[in-house]
Amino acid sequence: MRIFKRIALYIRLLTRKVSGLSWLGRFCNRVVIFCTGPLVKIEGQDALTRPIAGTRLPPGNALPARALFAANHSSAADGFLIPCYLMAWSGRGISFFIHWMYKYIPLVGPVMSLIDPVWVYNRDTKVKWLAAYKKIKHENPVEEAVRKMERGKSIGIFPEGTRNKNLNQLLRGRLGTGELVLATGVQVIPVGIDFPARHSKKKIPHLGRTIIRIGKPLSFEAEARERERLLSDASIPERERRIKLIELFGRVTSRVMQAISALCGKHYDYA
Repeated sequence: MRIFKRIALYIRLLTRKVSGLSWLGRFCNRVVIFCTGPLVKIEGQDALTRPIAGTRLPPGNALPARALFAANHSSAADGFLIPCYLMAWSGRGISFFIHWMYKYIPLVGPVMSLIDPVWVYNRDTKVKWLAAYKKIKHENPVEEAVRKMERGKSIGIFPEGTRNKNLNQLLRGRLGTGELVLATGVQVIPVGIDFPARHSKKKIPHLGRTIIRIGKPLSFEAEARERERLLSDASIPERERRIKLIELFGRVTSRVMQAISALCGKHYDYA
């Protein structure tokens, strides 16, 4: 029975129309799913089809008009698999945060550009010809993501900020995650990526059996109101305001990371 369910889900992912992507983007998305489908299992997918209380839903879709997908990041393959599978399941294009150097890799860069990503320029490179592009003034990725979401786009992010090869522990989540959540007021859909063979092989495989666990949406209405109060209260000294905002972003990020931790099987030991 499980085999038939897996096959039915596989066919659904391959045939579902993804809005917000060009025909070439949809084609590439289906190629990735076709080639990796036998290796990937999706759990908790009902979180993407269950109506969310208090949210006006677009026709035929149980997801809000826009959302922030947050996942852990363990291997280079995640950069392809997670966006493709989440877009196929949700039926919409998702602009993921992607490291800027991929943009200039032949074939890889043009393919990744099809999802209209948010390029992140937070790390340097020792490759001289690439370093020239890094020196160009670039837009703040959080501000770019906010503008995309204001236009109705959904955003995908790896809060750890880099690949994490640790078998048991997540890295500290980046504060930009909390900043983005509160700046947009969207719900966060946590996603945990797990590899069944990580314990037996004592390492994260480059590409192997992968489980994508999708959690229940998280809301941060109280934290969003607190952010607005801090920004609008002229009596708060600027330095104190900044400290309180950082603490607030940290609490939101920690809650997102705790949700991801429960889904991927890794500990999160930061407050």
